[in-house]
Amino acid sequence: MTLTRPCILQAIDQTIRGDGDAARRELAAETDVGGDIRVVLAFTCWFDERDDEAAGWLRDIATDDDPLRAALHAAVLAAAGDFEEAERKCATADRLAQDPRSRMAARAARAILAYERGDRPAALGELRTLQIACIRSRDDLGAMWTEAWTARVLALGGRCSEARAMLDAVEERARAIGAGGIVALVERSRADDVMVRLRGQSDFSRFGTRDRAHLVESLALGLSGNVALAKARTMHVEPKDAFERVLVLLAQGDVEGARREAEAGDIEERLVEEILGVASCRGDLVLDGRIHELRDDDRRRTVSFRRSKNLRAMLYALARAPGEVVTKEELAGRLWPARYSPHVHDNALWVNVRRLRMALDGTRLVIASTIGGYTLRVPERFVYIPPNAYDDARRSTIPPAMVDLDQRRRDASS
Repeated sequence: MTLTRPCILQAIDQTIRGDGDAARRELAAETDVGGDIRVVLAFTCWFDERDDEAAGWLRDIATDDDPLRAALHAAVLAAAGDFEEAERKCATADRLAQDPRSRMAARAARAILAYERGDRPAALGELRTLQIACIRSRDDLGAMWTEAWTARVLALGGRCSEARAMLDAVEERARAIGAGGIVALVERSRADDVMVRLRGQSDFSRFGTRDRAHLVESLALGLSGNVALAKARTMHVEPKDAFERVLVLLAQGDVEGARREAEAGDIEERLVEEILGVASCRGDLVLDGRIHELRDDDRRRTVSFRRSKNLRAMLYALARAPGEVVTKEELAGRLWPARYSPHVHDNALWVNVRRLRMALDGTRLVIASTIGGYTLRVPERFVYIPPNAYDDARRSTIPPAMVDLDQRRRDASS
């Protein structure tokens, strides 16, 4: 496949930057929409996870003489659930791949095939090998694509905290270079987090997540109190891994069994409690530091702080002690590594507090100014779930030199 034609290079660049629709319009307008153009049209659709459209462009296109075409066709077929034909295309791509780029494409197709089959260990193995190849070839875009897919697989396996941190890091890097297509991939990958699905904020739409969709729907029934129906729906489910066994047990109301299974299966320690917390937090005002999100069910308002490190760092500091004064010095320490100086920091701090107040507008959280600092006013049924150990807000925005707020209070009371 020839990738040097200007229209093809431009289409690939546009797609990676997040404007696949424009790329497809311009390619379709070419006077000679031959085999190569159709394959690139298929690539732009596949990259945007519009697999049905990709399959349409690949129809009647020969793939037995080109490893890139074969790899792309394998990935599209896998997304449609045609695993037997996808396996044949993967074998063709493996056989024809002679250069690093072709071998990387063949491995990416293998990873997608394993993912759609539900074989997550195999998918992780292929993705990790692909990641090494991307690093060695200095393919930053390929590395980000691989990391986003790795996070997607980790989330399905119950390693949600690790997946969230990885996606946050990929999104930050992608935004820094204007790779909007990678940013969109990150957003789609977040949907494979069981916590996001439980809150009804996304749907499992790929072939490889249909079984998980059934499990999560059953789990939601169980958490809402309809345990009998949840048991009926999960009676004949054959879990693929420890995390799915945990979900089945929780759906059936066996919380202690789920905890034991999570411990035996090396599932994240807090994940069972996170899932149980979905039921207990319904109807409340919930600040969830694990996914950087504020949900006010009473006002039907949701505010995301994923892209606002400074705002969420201040909000978490205030939320740890609602009604208590958090000093300007303590808040400044969340944002800047330098020692607090009123002349240097007060104006910038005021600007950030103002931005935070604007973000909270329409919710039931209110930031009140007090002498020397600020306090957070909350309603009676306010729930704050702290960030998990992988959270970058906890790692990078709190300078090591700053004394922890809780430690200061313990010292003051002793």
